Amino acid sequence: MRGDLSDTTKENKSRRNLKGIILIDKPEGISSFGVVRRVKRILNVRRAGHLGTLDPFATGLLPILLGSATKLFPFLSKLNKRYIGLIELGKRTTTADPTGEIIETHPTDNLSVQEIEQTMLSFVGEFTQEIPIYSAKKIDGKPSYKWARMGIQKTPAPQKGFIKELKIISINIPFIEFELEVSSGTYIRAIAYMLGKKLKTGGILKSLRRISYGKFSIDDAIKIEELENLSLTNRDKILIILPYDALEFMREVVVPSGYVKSVLNGKLINHLPFGFEPEEKELIKLTDNNKNLLAIIEYTPKEKTPYRYKRVFNL
Repeated sequence: MRGDLSDTTKENKSRRNLKGIILIDKPEGISSFGVVRRVKRILNVRRAGHLGTLDPFATGLLPILLGSATKLFPFLSKLNKRYIGLIELGKRTTTADPTGEIIETHPTDNLSVQEIEQTMLSFVGEFTQEIPIYSAKKIDGKPSYKWARMGIQKTPAPQKGFIKELKIISINIPFIEFELEVSSGTYIRAIAYMLGKKLKTGGILKSLRRISYGKFSIDDAIKIEELENLSLTNRDKILIILPYDALEFMREVVVPSGYVKSVLNGKLINHLPFGFEPEEKELIKLTDNNKNLLAIIEYTPKEKTPYRYKRVFNL
């Protein structure tokens, strides 16, 4: 279920109160934050934020949370992501991508397709990744890339990454075209760097395009120029994903009308309707009869109050 800009505007009586998620097809050469700034200006919203940072050289799906829907960030930020990309072997740069300075080059004519394929597939599953210093990983309160740009060497600590699925589309040495699905916190540039390190040739992420984020698909995304044009000429055609639908992966409990106010006031919940059997640490969305999102709770068994509020909404 989706809402359009016209319906949402009428409901809130102001475009500044717009709420929901819009999917942007980010172009190359602009930061994720730069996309957010443009969307805020185009739609005239006070608050907005993005899910899943894409580097300036990368393109593809960038979900933008609008207005009070920014409260959904903690519940959407951990979703898996799918990419297609291109790795180039034989060189190493300061950023592990084509935007950095070349540090060294190595021949690749000694490599075989089989060796490259086996080495790359060895990363499938959980692995320890070496985070590039030019990354959004925070160190002492600042993204690592900001320290690097100031000339201060602060190396991010290694962290776990997870590749759920990896498909090698083609290998034309020194280039490897691939598609993969990864968990949150997995750096594709780290995969390119570590592959080059294992093969002793160096490697960079030549190009990257995100094609899905959880259930969100690039097929439903809109280019910034198209958004700007529709905002001026036919804003009824701008599709906004409603908060309720954005959490479709969560199980739902409909709160009887007489208890809605209690939920919005954060009143303790000791039990859910008969027949609902939650799993440990499961997140559950509470809604009213009109599919308005009221709260998200977490279930922890063997406690006096097994249901704990993670967030109460006024969406």
